[in-house]
Amino acid sequence: EYVLAINTPAYISKEIVQIKNDFNTRYGHVQAIKSSVQILLIRFWQREEKEEALLQAISTVCLQHQPVEVFLKNFTAHDNGIYINVANPSPIVKLLKSLHACLGLQRSQSHYVWHPHISIAQGLTAGKFEEATPAYANTEYASSFIADHIQLLKRDSTHDNFILLNEFELSCMVRV
Repeated sequence: EYVLAINTPAYISKEIVQIKNDFNTRYGHVQAIKSSVQILLIRFWQREEKEEALLQAISTVCLQHQPVEVFLKNFTAHDNGIYINVANPSPIVKLLKSLHACLGLQRSQSHYVWHPHISIAQGLTAGKFEEATPAYANTEYASSFIADHIQLLKRDSTHDNFILLNEFELSCMVRV
């Protein structure tokens, strides 16, 4: 199993980890503190023998994209989860479209996140979701950062932790 994601800088990760800890304390949802602070782009399954071609394809796409300023703003609630919004999703969606076209992943073996966000808590029970939604609907959060690379993470089974396989620099140079 592979994950392609944008990691947040340490100062934002620290803020969001605190939000996740507060969520766990308030609602007793330990999964909030176990999930990574990242903008998930794609989760997919691929045979290991295709890994080298996968690395090359991702690298090729990243050479065609510039670093992106990501604006995080406020919270949203859907699919029994609480999330931080990416207020300017267009550049990330453009990157996703390029990856989708280049990688050719099987639909049944991949999940593209077309509405970029950072997860605070997922898989909430109906009761926890109903209780937490109003609290976060009225909570403000804002931050921004430059995403200049994406990370490919890998694990062999759902019981393993993800390990960093590679980082890809978004390195398209703009010509004036």
